[in-house]
Parts: sequence; structure tokens; C-alpha cells
Amino acid sequence: MPLYAVATNTQVSVVAFALIRAGVAKFSGVSAAPGAMPGVEAITESRAFRELGAWEPLLEHWRAALATLGAEFRAGDARVMPKGPQACRQCDLHALCRVNELQPEQPEEGYE
Repeated sequence: MPLYAVATNTQVSVVAFALIRAGVAKFSGVSAAPGAMPGVEAITESRAFRELGAWEPLLEHWRAALATLGAEFRAGDARVMPKGPQACRQCDLHALCRVNELQPEQPEEGYE
């Protein structure tokens, strides 16, 4: 979603997506101001983005992070870099993930 927010020529004041599960349908995201969209926190209320303080610094943070990511991709950098252990605990894609590449390979017992 941050890519869409920074790649458009339109002024963006909410970045959100729909969470749809059995019995649950809601929006999740962040907005420039309180009450912009039901269920979406304003940046000043968001634990994830509160330290940035305002909407424009958040958009600049996303621009910089995406530019860095793009440069790494163009350079062939495909390292596995989860933001932290919480990211792996909340992920449902363990079968597809290469995060175990970060751990040194352990020899199987009986083999050396």
C-alpha cells in the first residue's frame, strides 16, 4: 500500500486495506487525520507510525524505504531480512519463506 501512496500524483490522506475473514470485515491502515475512515487510525494514534509525528514525514519515510528496496533489487540483493521476530510469528507463509537461510546450517546428528 505504501507504494501506491507515494507513486501517485494525487494527494493521499489514507492508506488502508480491507481485512475479510469469516465473521470479520474491517479496514486496517493509517490516515493523516482522525476519523478519515472507519477503523483506520490517524498517524498520531498509530503505534507503528506515531514517532514520525505527521503525514508528510510518513510519506517521505516510505519513499526512502521503497527507493532503497528498489536499488537493492536492481543490484541483485535478495537477502531475507524480516523486520523482527514478530513478523515471522504473524506470517502464514512459512512453507514459502527462506528465513531459515539466516540460521547457520546445523549438521545432522551422526554426520560431521
